Amino acid sequence: MFLTDVALTKDPVYWDLVKHWSSPQGFHVFSDMFSHSWYKLTARDRGPYRRCMEATGAFPLPAPQDWQMELPPPNHVSVNVTKALAKLISDAIDAGEANSPQLLRMAFQCASTFRDTDHRGGCNGARILNQPQSSFDLNKELVPAVKKVLDTLHERFDVVSYADLIVLAGTVAATKMTKAPFLFCPGRSDVHDGPESYASQRDRVNRLPPAIHDKQKILAAAPSQLTFDYVKDAARIMGITNAQLTALYG
Repeated sequence: MFLTDVALTKDPVYWDLVKHWSSPQGFHVFSDMFSHSWYKLTARDRGPYRRCMEATGAFPLPAPQDWQMELPPPNHVSVNVTKALAKLISDAIDAGEANSPQLLRMAFQCASTFRDTDHRGGCNGARILNQPQSSFDLNKELVPAVKKVLDTLHERFDVVSYADLIVLAGTVAATKMTKAPFLFCPGRSDVHDGPESYASQRDRVNRLPPAIHDKQKILAAAPSQLTFDYVKDAARIMGITNAQLTALYG
């Protein structure tokens, strides 16, 4: 007999559930709980709800669940708005009002939270502007400095999300620093901080720094095969190759 079996008969909370679910009145509640628990167990690795597909004729697709952490729908951003913003960012860099390395670093920090393992995180949502990400060691000085620039842009083009602004600013900075062409894909939305916010009530993504920012295992670790293995594993979680991670870190 497992300890979990013993707990069902000895723990007062479990025992109350067992008695309720074993009764004729409670069995349908148990069945419903099991169905929802099974769906959560087997569907969480699919990430956001929008990645689910309905098995037409076999199983219906249920409504979005709170643990699927679907983001608010994005606003449409036109090509002309994107071009205008890119020019404003470029002009701000030339005028010394924005710092290219900071913009580039902000976009990287924001995007590096993505986990290919469960399709969560990333810059969509702009969680880097919210707690706890804004207070991560690598973000706590960077975020306030860059947000001043983002606020100025957002005041003029409030249809564009902060998430898109972060990525666009980093992309413009990379273009100016390398003189190479870069691509930009808009369509992100924001989650917002606060006691009644989407972020604090439903969003439980990236409450800890991503593996690539692990101070003990990677950032402050001595060079060793174990450290290199940690870096490779961090790249795997992010969904990029070792060569791509090497290029990003330069």
